[in-house]
Amino acid sequence: MNFWRWLGLLPLLLALPALAHGPLHEQITNVTAELSLRPNDVPLLLRRGELNRLDERWDAALADFQLAKKLAPANPEPLLGLGRLALDQGKFADATRSLTGFLALQSNHVEGHLLLARALVRSDHAPDAVEHFSRALALSAEPRPEWFIERSQSHFAQGDSHLAEALAGLDEGVTKLGPVPTLQLAAIALELRRQGFDAALQRLDTILASSERKERWLLRRGEILELAGRPAEAVTAYNAAREAFEALPLRLQRSLAMLDFRRELDAKLAALPASPKASPAK
Repeated sequence: MNFWRWLGLLPLLLALPALAHGPLHEQITNVTAELSLRPNDVPLLLRRGELNRLDERWDAALADFQLAKKLAPANPEPLLGLGRLALDQGKFADATRSLTGFLALQSNHVEGHLLLARALVRSDHAPDAVEHFSRALALSAEPRPEWFIERSQSHFAQGDSHLAEALAGLDEGVTKLGPVPTLQLAAIALELRRQGFDAALQRLDTILASSERKERWLLRRGEILELAGRPAEAVTAYNAAREAFEALPLRLQRSLAMLDFRRELDAKLAALPASPKASPAK
């Protein structure tokens, strides 16, 4: 299941607890049995449509949502289901149409705005996507870090002239959620894009300050200093990363991931002038 579908799955599970039990095929069979007794039951059709969507039975899901829409034209839920389904299939124009119709009836629906924003940005309508991401973030009592990142990407999709807006949106997330590493890393990438090396280092230092394991962040600090043309400071950062590595318990130092880390670190130190000779990886 791809990233976009995972994002859509959590609200579904919260809204439909019955879907959280048993394999999808078994659930589809059970709902189909209920529908044989009540074939025009719109909630059952919507439930089976969602199950079919999650099981990637596209045609069956489409049939369920379309029938639900026909039976209950004033009910917005079939439009939401159709929008999710079209987004899954990469039919972004169809998704935009269904989700716009849904939001005309349910204007304060957080997931509806998020899904429409994703459909819009994927169909090259980034400015409109930004608007709907912002609406979702304003409406949500518990916005997620990735929503701020997605909005930032929508800003960035409009070109480098929108970098400041992209960064401001990430900083809004930091203000609301705290110095979440994923938000700061996204901001660091944008700072480096505009060669804001000092700003990138300041953001990285906030991650370092709150991290128990510092060796990888110190390595990243050295890389940024190299990009900034400050090799002596990069050597200092790399040596600090080596010290942090050597302070780890031997069982961690000897893990495959950390042995790869040490080799990468030693290569970076060896490539810089006046760097102390790296000791062999343990």
